[in-house]
Amino acid sequence: MKTGSTYHAFTKNETTKYIEYATSTSLTGPYTFEGTGDWAGWGSWVEGPALVQLDNGSWRIYFDGYATQKYYYSDSADNFQTWGAKQEIAGLTGLVRHMTVLKESGQPGDIRKLESFNVPGSFIRHYNYQARIDASVSPAEDAQFRIVPGLSNTTGISFESMNYPGYFLRNNNGNITLVKNDGSATFRNDATFKRVNGLANTSWTSYASFSNPNLYLRHYNNVLKLEAVVTALDKSDATFREVAQ
Repeated sequence: MKTGSTYHAFTKNETTKYIEYATSTSLTGPYTFEGTGDWAGWGSWVEGPALVQLDNGSWRIYFDGYATQKYYYSDSADNFQTWGAKQEIAGLTGLVRHMTVLKESGQPGDIRKLESFNVPGSFIRHYNYQARIDASVSPAEDAQFRIVPGLSNTTGISFESMNYPGYFLRNNNGNITLVKNDGSATFRNDATFKRVNGLANTSWTSYASFSNPNLYLRHYNNVLKLEAVVTALDKSDATFREVAQ
């Protein structure tokens, strides 16, 4: 897992049977071990680590205990330095081994604010059913959206208003508005977007129209549009950061 300029590796030591922790400034190494033996308190005879970041910014590692025939997780709130006691995931057969655990984004319940890249502190919000960016949003729920699987294609995403359930951001002739889902195929297409790496910064996010991937959500004079991006300013206007609620 890479955070900032550091790569973090969790690997089982086949001799000692512990999951150990190493870091490097390069994906291919060399790596320096920061935690060996029972450094995290998970005990031995554990393996198959899978690491995910939670919405609150902390980290969770999953692994199986093949001697106990149980599957566990443990959380860290200080960037991998210390970990909580391992917790068993109940209801799994003892034969479950080496699972890969991935965090799904864009699922029901994922509530986000969308911060502008080049106007820090300003967020996408709806105002009189028009989508725009503003720094001071009242009520706060106007800038909160539930990210759900795309209405026209579940590999994309759609943005449902937090305080107007059933209303989604949709393209309306290049303008982005908040509209109640009428169930039509046209609505579903206009309200579905594709997450891509940020056009101005790849650690941020840009949103392309699912039906026309050459068009992106961007702000212009604070109003949210769906347009082609060409210039460096266009790309900055079309780059956002998802902030968990």
